[in-house]
Amino acid sequence: MKDIRTLRISNTPSTFLTSSGSGLFTFEIPAHLRHKSCMVKVVSGIVTNLESIFEAAENPDLCYIRHNIATNSYDVTSKGINRSFGTIIRPANTEKAGGVQLVGDLVIGQAILPPLMEIELIGYITATGVESRLDKAASTIEIILELDYSC
Repeated sequence: MKDIRTLRISNTPSTFLTSSGSGLFTFEIPAHLRHKSCMVKVVSGIVTNLESIFEAAENPDLCYIRHNIATNSYDVTSKGINRSFGTIIRPANTEKAGGVQLVGDLVIGQAILPPLMEIELIGYITATGVESRLDKAASTIEIILELDYSC
């Protein structure tokens, strides 16, 4: 029997968050969603206020959303772990909102969800290639996940 659930992750409304600020927010995953292993897929995502969150050294064309879901899967492209919900690309560097770039669903892998989910918005410093947390707040970060417990 199929047991598929949807989890909407967002930094708004902030009353449901356990902490928020400096490019990071955390919230508690409901107990009924972390009771057993599930296959995690990213269905969609969006980040708004992109025109105001980049420092001078950071590449304003590209950022990604990082999470703390540990998986039981292995991904050779990320050396075993996929800590990204997806990349936001701003080709014109003027867009105020950006969607997560997906070709179909992005499969995070087989996981047991953590009690506390941490979400960070990460940018790149072009000159050095170093990742940097975007500490200026995005208005909205929203990710929709599909959780398949029937595997």
